[in-house]
Amino acid sequence: MATWTARIWASCSARGTNRARPSTSPATAASTGTTSARCSATGVSESGSTPEGAARVDSRGSRPCASSPSGGAARGRVPRLLILPLLALATDRAAAQIGAFTEEAVARGLVYAMPPVLNGFTIYGIGLADLDADGDLEVVATGTPSGVLGIFENDGAGHFTDRSASSGIPAFTDMLNFGAVDLDGDDDLDLIVLRVAMPPMIFRNDGGLQFTDISAKTGIDKGVLPTGMAAGDVDGDGRVDLFIPHFRYNWPPGMESFRHTLWRNNGDGTFTDIAPQLGLDLHALTYAVALFDADDDADLDLYVSNDRGHMASAMPNRFFRNDDGAFTEIGQQNGTGLGFFSMGIGVGDIDGDDVTDLYCTNAPFNVAPIYGANPLLQGSASGMYSQTQVPWGVDHHIYSWACFFFDANNDGLQDLFVVNQDQPDTLYLNTGAPPMINATAASGLGVPGGRAYGGAYGDVDGDGDLDIVTYRYASNIRLFINPTNESANWIKLSVLGEGEDSIALGATVTLAANGAVQRSNVLQGGNGFLGQSTFDAHFGLGADTVAAALVIRWPNSGSVRTLLNYPANTRWTVYPPELMGDYDGDSIVTQFDLSRLSIECGGPVAPGLEMLDMNGDAWLDSLDFALISGAMTGLVGDFNADGVVDGNDLGTLLGDWMAPCTASDLTGDGVVDGDDLGTLLGNWS
Repeated sequence: MATWTARIWASCSARGTNRARPSTSPATAASTGTTSARCSATGVSESGSTPEGAARVDSRGSRPCASSPSGGAARGRVPRLLILPLLALATDRAAAQIGAFTEEAVARGLVYAMPPVLNGFTIYGIGLADLDADGDLEVVATGTPSGVLGIFENDGAGHFTDRSASSGIPAFTDMLNFGAVDLDGDDDLDLIVLRVAMPPMIFRNDGGLQFTDISAKTGIDKGVLPTGMAAGDVDGDGRVDLFIPHFRYNWPPGMESFRHTLWRNNGDGTFTDIAPQLGLDLHALTYAVALFDADDDADLDLYVSNDRGHMASAMPNRFFRNDDGAFTEIGQQNGTGLGFFSMGIGVGDIDGDDVTDLYCTNAPFNVAPIYGANPLLQGSASGMYSQTQVPWGVDHHIYSWACFFFDANNDGLQDLFVVNQDQPDTLYLNTGAPPMINATAASGLGVPGGRAYGGAYGDVDGDGDLDIVTYRYASNIRLFINPTNESANWIKLSVLGEGEDSIALGATVTLAANGAVQRSNVLQGGNGFLGQSTFDAHFGLGADTVAAALVIRWPNSGSVRTLLNYPANTRWTVYPPELMGDYDGDSIVTQFDLSRLSIECGGPVAPGLEMLDMNGDAWLDSLDFALISGAMTGLVGDFNADGVVDGNDLGTLLGDWMAPCTASDLTGDGVVDGDDLGTLLGNWS
């Protein structure tokens, strides 16, 4: 399968460019094979021909192409010609199986007691985030009666130390929720804390799990009841923006700030609310929001979950299509604008067609139009959504809040977890076709307790399967450890972002492996309610030992890279094209970077060397060497980086004479010979 899949994906394989952060120039993209999806990734339509009337890409590679079926620009769409043949590989699957999760919070050092329910506003958040940038996930929680924001440091194996008191974040008894994203582009996650009747608070990450309150400097000054948030670059400037909705309530007159806010990141530590000018300052009973690329056009669309949307006095769910920073509401057109008691949002791909699906939680009241069901809005390539909760067996009819898609048993299919308010939580296993199987009892996740709202998932113990954190009121937070690593393979991708967005929010990753296609979205918001899950794209591989084909699509730039035959059971870092070849991370590709490749040349890629695999074939060889050679800047031939080309460098070249794949191959033709000697002498200092 790997060889056949490699041929399918070969046309969209992308190589890197020579600089970190700045945009790839058209000339460089052409010379290195970088795929820009500002228009079509291959320049062909789904039928394989140039779309009639399609706009040409201008010199910046940013002009929109022909309109998508739903009316939006299709500038970033990866042609489904490249995706659909992979679906033919799908095989029949045996009944889904799951081992029993074990609850181990206290045993692993997570001691954080949740209060009893006091009033209607005691809804709190719990989630996972790598706050110390060491590759594992810390647990963050709100809600303890003391008002302390719980921050628990992970030792890498899923054992935790309480760092709450030393974090620098004061106690607030009115905390609701939190978010963790990189607001200042310094490659660590800052904290946004949402509070009742107060503006959000922003805490800069100073490293070492230490935080500084910078709220007053940010200009974020509106807030009443912010029940959720979503983060991503909505305007394409490379910075992380914040969409924070406010649950409309019977507040005193004059408190206009409960309208929704979209805080544009100005790049200088300040933010500006641009929701009014974009038509996003809704006045609604909003509980959750999601920013994701619904139509593969390389910008982030917005889905808004509104409570009581069936009532004349309220607002149904809203779907805002983003076209280069301008938003158009199309919920009634595409089938997502339903009115019901909508709470949490789950973004996933339940049917493995590389199109994003949506799942919303609901209250089980027998009112039109969906009569208490949790709607599964199954997406299609046309941009339309259909309700398929009944055939998939996930209509639920239980008062529920958080929900998320994840592969619970690493079989290559996305399962569904639902947090129920007053009943035990539910796990639905995907068998590859409707209906899903209710595996709550077998999984051990249906533990009774007090009221619940939030939950999140991630691999907290680093063993390759996805664990779950939840809570129940009047008890300690819960950590459910997944036993699946003993029975199935997996692969994880940490996708690095472009510009100041270090975590590629809104990126999509598509995997062809194990007889199926999977799609993962890099999200903050849109994978639950009052929670934040891992940013890693995690895929179960079943018995497969390699991921046959992985396609990574970045938002805004539209860059696309393809990775072939990457080994299983490893967490890989995926670099955008602009960072490829730069081993030492100094933002330029130099002789030093090439020298590092010469040491590793002729062997498989390994963690820490991903930026050197220029053609993404999981092997470091002369092809990568030639691509890095062509991307180098600086003084060619200065092997010892002393600023001059002299006898020392000549000695290095002569010592490598006729050797393949060394830094002395200045021309990148695979061998050190007279051409390289001529190049070196031409740069003699």
